[in-house]
Amino acid sequence: VSGVTAINTTGITTTGAQTFTGAVTLGTGNDTTVALAGSAIGFGSTVDATTIGEQGLAITGGATFGNLVGGTTALRSLSVSGTTAINTILISTSSAGGGSGSQSYSGTVTLLGTGPGSTVFLTGTTVGFGGAVNATGAGQQALAIAGNASFGGVVGGTALRSLSVSGTTAINTTGITTSNSAGGSGNQSYTGAVRSEEHTSELQSRQYLVCRLLLEKK
Repeated sequence: VSGVTAINTTGITTTGAQTFTGAVTLGTGNDTTVALAGSAIGFGSTVDATTIGEQGLAITGGATFGNLVGGTTALRSLSVSGTTAINTILISTSSAGGGSGSQSYSGTVTLLGTGPGSTVFLTGTTVGFGGAVNATGAGQQALAIAGNASFGGVVGGTALRSLSVSGTTAINTTGITTSNSAGGSGNQSYTGAVRSEEHTSELQSRQYLVCRLLLEKK
């Protein structure tokens, strides 16, 4: 679709890709989720719910977000089963409508933001990653999570610029790496309680100083 899109249905399925160049509004009524299934789902502009926290989005396949998601009206929830390219600075979900308000990324996530030096803000009740999370270049993109976080794959195989989590953090992976090599802080900040399902989690922060956390396996 080259223009704006109003998705007033609960599902769109293709055997190939889906591309939405203009702004997308999810409007299937309250307490609903729009399911998009295809080889790759691409959004070139904004994606918003009709009412805050009332319409969710579930993507089966890979996804590319090219502009703000929930920037005007936060989504009820967001899930992506495949890889995700976050080429924007904000994805926002909310439990205000009685839904989970969560974000779930099962595959590898790549952060582009608006380019080098940018920070990607993910806002939701819980943001969960099942696979790896990487910057596009070492120390180029940062990740800031407003809410709880769960990391299930290596974070910073291509090191992030910085990482912050405002809520609790579950580190179910063997490594998280940030770097100041591109001029950022290279810091990692965990405001809430941190737990690890791994016997040893390696957190590499600025100047690649290594801090090994020996945490009791839950």
